[in-house]
Amino acid sequence: MRVHSPLGSPDPLTHVAITASGAPPRVRIEEVSPRVDCGRYPAKRTVGDHVEVAATIVRDGPDVVRAVVRFRPPGARTFREQPLVAEGNDRFAGSFEVDRPGRWTFAVEAWTDRLATWRQELSRKAAAAQPDLLGELAEGARLLAAATRRLRGADRELLAVRAAVADGERVAQETRVDAALDEGIARRSRGRTSAPLTP
Repeated sequence: MRVHSPLGSPDPLTHVAITASGAPPRVRIEEVSPRVDCGRYPAKRTVGDHVEVAATIVRDGPDVVRAVVRFRPPGARTFREQPLVAEGNDRFAGSFEVDRPGRWTFAVEAWTDRLATWRQELSRKAAAAQPDLLGELAEGARLLAAATRRLRGADRELLAVRAAVADGERVAQETRVDAALDEGIARRSRGRTSAPLTP
């Protein structure tokens, strides 16, 4: 991607190529934009613009998919990221702002959110008044414990409490289900696993 200075003087032409690495076959990222002539030429923006990024992300099965756009300004060593929001029909979209001229790199990353998938399935079974959810709750307790290890501070404490309740064999099943389906969990955890990365 090439970003022009506010005065319009362009930087030298650059090309950005990012190759997928270790991408699991069950998640596919296609039709990424912006892209000029199938990626042959860099997209162009002016400092202060927002780069609108979109992609078609598909996965077999009903599992919940999350996605972000990862971007790196010229001269930076680390990537920043912004979430991509599902817009329907497997299309995800988001944006990031360019604040300096030069060569910017961006990529779309997507993964299966196993915790959100589990919560979705548990919610469905609880709504159907399925009497025995012990297996689902045991699985959820493991997922919550794993998510807790990725967090810090108050977020970590919240998930730790919810994981303990969901795993509590002496706690009533209804209470365990309520703890597992707390919306605070959804806001604080985006369980990222190995994810395909594509330009």
